[in-house]
Amino acid sequence: MRRHLNVICFLLGIVWASNSQALHAASFEPVFIGSGWTITLERDIRSAFDEAASRYLEIIESAPSAVITIEMRLDNPPNGRVFGHSMTNVELKKVGLTSIRREGAVHELITGEDPNGTAPDGRMVWDLSWITENVWFGADFSNLPAGKLDGYSYLLHELGHILGFNFVTSPDGSHQSHFDSYLQTKNGVQYFTGPAAVLSNHGKWISITTGNPSHFGNPGDPSEITKDLMNGISFEKSVRYEISAIDVAVFKDLGLIQ
Repeated sequence: MRRHLNVICFLLGIVWASNSQALHAASFEPVFIGSGWTITLERDIRSAFDEAASRYLEIIESAPSAVITIEMRLDNPPNGRVFGHSMTNVELKKVGLTSIRREGAVHELITGEDPNGTAPDGRMVWDLSWITENVWFGADFSNLPAGKLDGYSYLLHELGHILGFNFVTSPDGSHQSHFDSYLQTKNGVQYFTGPAAVLSNHGKWISITTGNPSHFGNPGDPSEITKDLMNGISFEKSVRYEISAIDVAVFKDLGLIQ
């Protein structure tokens, strides 16, 4: 009997520990703002968003108190599809006279401190016509209709921008994003030179997409770059993208992984 009780207590302890970790884990919360959202569209995006956010939380290290809120809005994004970005940034360090700044969501995940209080930490602006015509948000990739873009992959990509794949340098050089602080130019092409990312790319710098910064890859680069989740050349239909080893290494360079 005593042995049985010990086993039961042990199992209850595992359940309690698991629930305790779940209750105190960081989280991502989408907030749907404005008009145009249908019940079905909001439900489908929320489901795919939760799956994408969970994937990031499996990889990055985060403060348990962090709650990253992402505003979802239907409007006219600058790229005509979807545009994800951080809502605020925090100074990380000074290099000379330049302020190196990291995204507010990254700061909150690392420190547990929310730099903008109850305001959203990030925003995704979607074009409704583009979603309706091109994107599928189902959970089972085997059911992805031919000729459709995978919504889960797009959410992973846009969350990647909110979490640091962010090209921002002021014209006067007074501040730049943490991502930009690793950029170097060679023969007219910019490259990401973070040490972890370079190590994951066989010791080579990673090219930044010409004309589409905050992304990787240019024509002629190896396929592991041009087909990366964060590539800036094209997002292919009927393909599910995942966070690559190179992407993970970039997050390590940006402080989200120790």
